[in-house]
Amino acid sequence: MKRRTLLAATTSALLSGAVSRGRASAQVATPTTAGDEAVTVIRWELQRIAAGNGATTPDDPSNYWFQLLPDGTVAIQADCNQGGGAYALAGSSLTFGDLVTTDLACGADSIGEEFARNLGYVVAFTRTTNAGDELVLDLMADGGQLFFAPSLAGVVWEWVAFEGGDGNVVTAADPSRYTIEFLGDGTVQVLADCNQGTATATIDAPGIDLTVATTKMACPGDSQDADFLRYLDEAVSYVIRDGRLALSLPMDAGIALFRPTISETSPATPTS
Repeated sequence: MKRRTLLAATTSALLSGAVSRGRASAQVATPTTAGDEAVTVIRWELQRIAAGNGATTPDDPSNYWFQLLPDGTVAIQADCNQGGGAYALAGSSLTFGDLVTTDLACGADSIGEEFARNLGYVVAFTRTTNAGDELVLDLMADGGQLFFAPSLAGVVWEWVAFEGGDGNVVTAADPSRYTIEFLGDGTVQVLADCNQGTATATIDAPGIDLTVATTKMACPGDSQDADFLRYLDEAVSYVIRDGRLALSLPMDAGIALFRPTISETSPATPTS
């Protein structure tokens, strides 16, 4: 029986109209042409800040994240504040231009200021090989490290292939016609070719349970909507690794693979 815990996530974001917390950025945003594709596009949620002999852990990781966007800008959520700036990524080197954020008072227990400040000191990154595909950002002058985990939220996941346990591989003819997007209220928007709808998502990582309801239009004869919806309905666990989402079916029946894209219809400002 699938484990059930309501998913908590925030909506996707492209940031605009922020109020500066420091100097205006002098670094010009340019499209990313180098770096690790497994680090860009997807949203990374803070797990802990390790500096000196201590560590700081957020009460809710979904309130502290960054996302490297394809246009060369970074979007960040620092508790109740949002913002962004430019970034430079090449090989294992990662640096941020001066970040601009809103300037709200988030509460006595907030670590938003510490989080945003430390992002400005980042010089490099590494990715672990553990099951969670953790991302570690190194701070300058051995000043510490920031640890992140990939999030289901913040992107649209396009189905690209299904690898069956029997060795059979099904490839999506057009991944943009078969998508899922995890929203902040625990629901998932679903596009299955000519049909669309929603799913309820219950998650106890790595367990996942999707209950899907869509329209019932008759799609073209070459449609793969029936297979796609079956993969979603039968999924029992998931993992995000190398920038890809994998939904696993029970009894080694197979794995549905997805790639992340940025939604053009997502709200312009994230919610905390």
